[in-house]
Amino acid sequence: MYDHIRQELNIDTYVSFSGQHAVVKGKTIHEQPVDAKSITELHYEAIEHNFPMVFMNDTLMRSTVPDHPHVIESLARLQFPYPEVDQQFPLEQTVFQALLFCEPEQTHLKERHSNFNFLRWHDFAIDILPKGGSKAIGVNKVMEALNLDHKNSFAIGDGMNDIEMLQEVGTGIAMGNSREPLKEIADLITDSVDNDGFMKALKTVELI
Repeated sequence: MYDHIRQELNIDTYVSFSGQHAVVKGKTIHEQPVDAKSITELHYEAIEHNFPMVFMNDTLMRSTVPDHPHVIESLARLQFPYPEVDQQFPLEQTVFQALLFCEPEQTHLKERHSNFNFLRWHDFAIDILPKGGSKAIGVNKVMEALNLDHKNSFAIGDGMNDIEMLQEVGTGIAMGNSREPLKEIADLITDSVDNDGFMKALKTVELI
């Protein structure tokens, strides 16, 4: 979704979709899509309960409904535009990650689908990943491909889906706006994302 930024900065090595897709020097080295049958079953149940969903792969992002306020508010935090609507997307396309939009007390779908990891990152939005999937897996794949030493690796995060990644690398850095569980496992806590925390962290560890 941030292709224009990667192209502008000439970034050809990255991990995306919470570790489900990893690219090294422009070549895909790791893919772990969600199970098509399972995500389709969840999709149909979400429709029955009027819960919107968004599906993503390495080139597309599609929503199940138009102009839903929960989708609008959640994606605005990521500076994503509202996706085009395509109800058939999980039936026809590979899905690396999905989003389920519901309020915190609405957890019954989570309890019925134990083959997914559900990670809430917004009052209205939950990441849906394959069971056992994490950013740590994608980061490990990249380090292996580049023959990098874990001791000399760094990661910066601010979400609950960053916990495994920060534990895996040599130095895990939590943004100042992170929730407490992430700060508790971090080696270093920087300033908030709105106060140049990312840049300050890079300077603190002397990467720039």
